[in-house]
Amino acid sequence: MRKNYPGRASISPALDLLITLLSMGVEGWRRMLEERKDVYGYMRGKLEVLAEANGARLLVTPGRA
Repeated sequence: MRKNYPGRASISPALDLLITLLSMGVEGWRRMLEERKDVYGYMRGKLEVLAEANGARLLVTPGRA
């Protein structure tokens, strides 16, 4: 099989993700999503300051928060 399909994708990354999600459980997943929202707000604020200091601006993309 390996000789016939040398460029096929490995299942290892998908399997690692599945194992991680199962070990986190529903509450762990929800907690991680909340942390992600907090970190995004912080990052966006810092990027706005950096962009303004360099004469640039951040694009407003609704629905991508």
